[in-house]
Amino acid sequence: MDKKLINKKMKVVKDFFNLDSECLQDMLGRNIPDSYDFSEMNITDIIILAKELKLSLEILEYVFCNPNTDLKVLKKIINLYRTNGIVRRIDNLGRIVLPSEQREWIHLLEGDPVEISLDFLGNFIVKPTNKCISCGRTNKITQVNGIYLCKYCLKKHKELNEKK
Repeated sequence: MDKKLINKKMKVVKDFFNLDSECLQDMLGRNIPDSYDFSEMNITDIIILAKELKLSLEILEYVFCNPNTDLKVLKKIINLYRTNGIVRRIDNLGRIVLPSEQREWIHLLEGDPVEISLDFLGNFIVKPTNKCISCGRTNKITQVNGIYLCKYCLKKHKELNEKK
């Protein structure tokens, strides 16, 4: 991936958390100059950074691996997925209400099935099952450019693109 893009994305992360070289030095335990090239970070430093900033590894994967150049999307992702986000209480039936901002971000609607699992650190992972982003169907789903569409909506989408 482009080194300049990684450094631009890391600038967004640094600005979001008000990080300077001194903060990064404290986190990583070594000298980090102002002109540090973040594209040269090793996996250990990336994991330490994720733990210190309480970010999921998916966010740092977006920074270091995803070619998307939209920095506004990165800001929104960081804001929504910081692990020290919204605190919810479990009710007497064991239920938790998921924050509306996060449900909207992943297009979860009332009644949608979700997969709930644990990662190796004991963190809950709640993932929507594959459903069409357009109509909500859960059968005959195809992933297109990172979104899921059913075969019917995919056909409509292709027809609309052909008309343009």
